[in-house]
Amino acid sequence: MRYATWTGTSSGLPDGPYTLDCHLNCSVNVAFTALGATETWTPSGPALDWKGHVMPVKLLPGYSLTKVKSVTGLSAVRRGTKVTLTASATYYSPGLQKYVRSHGRMLLMYQDPGKPWRTLTYVTPNSSGLATYTITTNRARTYQAYLPSTATTWYSYSPAVLR
Repeated sequence: MRYATWTGTSSGLPDGPYTLDCHLNCSVNVAFTALGATETWTPSGPALDWKGHVMPVKLLPGYSLTKVKSVTGLSAVRRGTKVTLTASATYYSPGLQKYVRSHGRMLLMYQDPGKPWRTLTYVTPNSSGLATYTITTNRARTYQAYLPSTATTWYSYSPAVLR
Protein backbone atom coordinates (compact mmCIF):
# COMPACT_ATOMS: atom_id res chain seq x y z
CA MET A 1 0.00 0.00 0.00
CA ARG A 2 1.32 3.41 -0.90
CA TYR A 3 -1.49 5.73 0.11
CA ALA A 4 -4.65 5.74 2.24
CA THR A 5 -6.82 8.30 4.01
CA TRP A 6 -8.47 8.21 7.44
CA THR A 7 -10.73 10.79 9.05
CA GLY A 8 -10.22 11.37 12.76
CA THR A 9 -12.79 12.52 15.25
CA SER A 10 -12.32 13.27 18.91
CA SER A 11 -14.68 14.12 21.71
CA GLY A 12 -12.13 16.61 23.02
CA LEU A 13 -11.77 18.89 19.99
CA PRO A 14 -14.64 21.08 18.82
CA ASP A 15 -13.21 21.86 15.36
CA GLY A 16 -12.95 18.28 14.00
CA PRO A 17 -13.11 16.05 12.13
CA TYR A 18 -9.56 15.92 10.84
CA THR A 19 -8.17 14.08 7.82
CA LEU A 20 -5.00 12.00 8.07
CA ASP A 21 -3.36 11.21 4.73
CA CYS A 22 -0.90 8.34 4.95
CA HIS A 23 1.99 7.94 2.53
CA LEU A 24 3.87 4.72 3.38
CA ASN A 25 3.38 5.32 7.11
CA CYS A 26 1.02 7.26 9.31
CA SER A 27 2.01 9.71 11.97
CA VAL A 28 -0.48 11.80 13.86
CA ASN A 29 0.22 15.47 14.49
CA VAL A 30 -0.61 15.81 18.18
CA ALA A 31 -1.73 19.38 17.55
CA PHE A 32 -4.85 17.82 15.99
CA THR A 33 -5.62 15.56 18.94
CA ALA A 34 -7.12 16.35 22.31
CA LEU A 35 -5.02 15.61 25.37
CA GLY A 36 -6.53 12.64 27.22
CA ALA A 37 -9.27 11.99 24.63
CA THR A 38 -9.43 8.91 22.45
CA GLU A 39 -9.27 9.74 18.76
CA THR A 40 -11.14 7.45 16.36
CA TRP A 41 -9.69 7.17 12.86
CA THR A 42 -12.16 5.88 10.24
CA PRO A 43 -11.07 4.94 6.71
CA SER A 44 -12.40 7.55 4.29
CA GLY A 45 -11.08 6.23 1.02
CA PRO A 46 -9.51 3.22 -0.64
CA ALA A 47 -5.92 2.02 -0.32
CA LEU A 48 -3.90 2.81 -3.43
CA ASP A 49 -0.82 1.09 -4.83
CA TRP A 50 2.30 2.76 -6.30
CA LYS A 51 0.53 3.36 -9.60
CA GLY A 52 -2.58 4.87 -7.99
CA HIS A 53 -4.75 1.77 -8.54
CA VAL A 54 -7.27 0.77 -5.88
CA MET A 55 -5.99 -2.19 -3.86
CA PRO A 56 -8.36 -5.03 -2.87
CA VAL A 57 -7.78 -4.62 0.87
CA LYS A 58 -10.09 -3.69 3.71
CA LEU A 59 -8.89 -0.71 5.73
CA LEU A 60 -9.76 -0.93 9.41
CA PRO A 61 -10.39 1.89 11.86
CA GLY A 62 -7.69 2.91 14.29
CA TYR A 63 -7.58 4.59 17.66
CA SER A 64 -5.06 6.87 19.31
CA LEU A 65 -4.73 8.42 22.74
CA THR A 66 -2.54 11.47 23.31
CA LYS A 67 -0.87 11.77 26.70
CA VAL A 68 2.18 13.70 27.85
CA LYS A 69 5.36 12.40 29.40
CA SER A 70 5.95 12.46 33.14
CA VAL A 71 9.31 12.22 34.91
CA THR A 72 9.77 10.95 38.45
CA GLY A 73 12.86 11.46 40.61
CA LEU A 74 13.93 10.03 43.95
CA SER A 75 16.82 10.83 46.27
CA ALA A 76 17.71 8.93 49.42
CA VAL A 77 19.93 9.99 52.33
CA ARG A 78 21.00 7.59 55.08
CA ARG A 79 21.98 8.82 58.55
CA GLY A 80 22.63 5.84 60.78
CA THR A 81 19.49 3.68 60.68
CA LYS A 82 17.27 6.43 59.22
CA VAL A 83 16.74 6.72 55.47
CA THR A 84 15.00 9.84 54.18
CA LEU A 85 13.42 9.53 50.75
CA THR A 86 12.52 12.63 48.75
CA ALA A 87 10.40 12.12 45.63
CA SER A 88 9.33 14.57 42.95
CA ALA A 89 7.45 14.33 39.68
CA THR A 90 6.91 16.58 36.71
CA TYR A 91 4.89 16.36 33.53
CA TYR A 92 5.09 18.18 30.23
CA SER A 93 2.57 21.00 29.81
CA PRO A 94 1.88 21.62 26.10
CA GLY A 95 0.29 24.98 26.90
CA LEU A 96 3.35 26.23 28.80
CA GLN A 97 5.78 24.22 26.63
CA LYS A 98 7.78 23.10 29.65
CA TYR A 99 7.77 20.58 32.48
CA VAL A 100 5.72 21.53 35.54
CA ARG A 101 5.41 19.98 38.99
CA SER A 102 2.97 17.14 39.44
CA HIS A 103 1.01 17.05 42.67
CA GLY A 104 -0.30 13.54 42.10
CA ARG A 105 0.09 10.78 44.64
CA MET A 106 3.24 8.65 44.21
CA LEU A 107 4.04 5.14 45.37
CA LEU A 108 7.33 4.53 47.18
CA MET A 109 8.65 0.97 46.90
CA TYR A 110 11.60 -0.95 48.26
CA GLN A 111 13.45 -4.10 47.37
CA ASP A 112 15.61 -6.20 49.65
CA PRO A 113 18.46 -8.01 47.83
CA GLY A 114 17.12 -11.05 45.99
CA LYS A 115 13.49 -10.26 46.85
CA PRO A 116 10.60 -8.78 44.83
CA TRP A 117 9.57 -5.13 45.01
CA ARG A 118 7.27 -4.26 47.92
CA THR A 119 5.05 -1.29 48.68
CA LEU A 120 6.49 1.09 51.25
CA THR A 121 3.88 3.87 51.27
CA TYR A 122 2.01 6.41 49.18
CA VAL A 123 3.11 10.04 49.37
CA THR A 124 1.64 13.30 48.08
CA PRO A 125 3.96 16.17 47.12
CA ASN A 126 3.75 19.42 49.08
CA SER A 127 3.29 22.85 47.49
CA SER A 128 6.93 22.87 46.34
CA GLY A 129 6.42 19.55 44.52
CA LEU A 130 8.42 17.38 46.94
CA ALA A 131 7.26 14.43 49.01
CA THR A 132 9.45 13.27 51.89
CA TYR A 133 9.26 10.03 53.85
CA THR A 134 11.64 8.72 56.53
CA ILE A 135 12.04 5.04 57.37
CA THR A 136 14.12 3.41 60.10
CA THR A 137 16.02 0.33 58.95
CA ASN A 138 19.49 -1.11 59.31
CA ARG A 139 19.22 -2.95 55.97
CA ALA A 140 20.64 -1.78 52.66
CA ARG A 141 17.67 -1.59 50.32
CA THR A 142 16.89 -0.35 46.86
CA TYR A 143 14.15 2.30 46.68
CA GLN A 144 12.07 3.56 43.78
CA ALA A 145 9.18 6.00 43.23
CA TYR A 146 6.30 5.39 40.83
CA LEU A 147 3.87 7.98 39.46
CA PRO A 148 0.76 6.30 37.98
CA SER A 149 -0.84 7.32 34.70
CA THR A 150 -3.67 9.81 34.65
CA ALA A 151 -6.11 10.66 31.88
CA THR A 152 -3.51 13.00 30.34
CA THR A 153 -0.07 11.72 31.51
CA TRP A 154 1.86 8.47 31.13
CA TYR A 155 3.19 6.68 34.21
CA SER A 156 6.85 6.94 35.17
CA TYR A 157 9.36 5.29 37.49
CA SER A 158 12.31 7.00 39.12
CA PRO A 159 15.75 5.48 38.77
CA ALA A 160 16.39 2.99 41.57
CA VAL A 161 18.44 4.24 44.56
CA LEU A 162 20.41 1.94 46.90
CA ARG A 163 20.83 3.05 50.53
